[in-house]
Amino acid sequence: LRQYRLWPILIYATVTGLVFFFSRSTEFMILMLAIGSMAVLPRKTLFRMVLVIQAAALTIIPLFAALGLFPNVIMDTERIRYSLGFTWVTSAPVLFVFASMLFLHLERKRLSGWTFIFLLQLATALFILTDTKMAFFTTILVFVIALIWWQKPHWLNWLENRWVKLVILWLPVVLTIVAMLLAGLYQDSGFMAKLNDILSGRLANAAEAWQKYGLTLFGQNIVWTGQGITYKPSMHYLYVDCSYLNVLLNYGLIFLLLVFIWCRQVVLDLYRRHDMLYLAFFVVILLFSFLEVRLVNPLYDPFIIAAGSYMGLAARRKEPLHE
Repeated sequence: LRQYRLWPILIYATVTGLVFFFSRSTEFMILMLAIGSMAVLPRKTLFRMVLVIQAAALTIIPLFAALGLFPNVIMDTERIRYSLGFTWVTSAPVLFVFASMLFLHLERKRLSGWTFIFLLQLATALFILTDTKMAFFTTILVFVIALIWWQKPHWLNWLENRWVKLVILWLPVVLTIVAMLLAGLYQDSGFMAKLNDILSGRLANAAEAWQKYGLTLFGQNIVWTGQGITYKPSMHYLYVDCSYLNVLLNYGLIFLLLVFIWCRQVVLDLYRRHDMLYLAFFVVILLFSFLEVRLVNPLYDPFIIAAGSYMGLAARRKEPLHE
């Protein structure tokens, strides 16, 4: 307990208690307890722990599905999309996106051409089985960034431009404002209707949820419908995939501000370390989270489990400059 700083942990505990009271989300409370308890651990330890869990999930769950122990549901008969034992068809390929970033970062001193070939084969297999185009394209982008860093690291130096830095620092706020505007101004006609089709109905769902629940300070209890293998066509689907809007609706404005502070501290820390590889990966995470609700999910985003240290909950300690 002596490793924690008094005022930061008191503010953290107060916000956690208020949001839990209004949202009644056990998932939220578990997340906040995990973040708070792990604030005293080195980030490299946390990142390696997350990678082990991600690799285990991507290995064991599909294996059990292949053996018939977990249901390998065909989520869409028109495109033959398998769940691979997960509760949703995008879970495995999206998890692979985040696991690839973490693996390439932690093992970047031991990269080789065979590493990229092996990862590309896994990504292709997941794409064939799940037909998740956005996850596949994002994975390829991650590989390209890692290849550039491996062969021509100076090509990433443009990220250190002060205007680029300013854009990255404000990117989560900008994406949130864009999400709110799209949800508030959405009309099922013209350009927005076409954009909604491209985004698989995400805009219409966000608009409906925004109109139904709206803005709160400390969140609200929302029961989403349509997530998982229990969903049936007769059910009314309603779920917000945009991480920023999902956090705002579920946990309120105050918690979203904490998310902004956390993102800002991550970016500043990566600039301080001159870690352009992981900075580029974090920008990919921020952009990808506009379409996927993974930003504050500790199974996917390794940065969230280390949020306690980034936000200064524990006493300052030296972290290796190149983790």
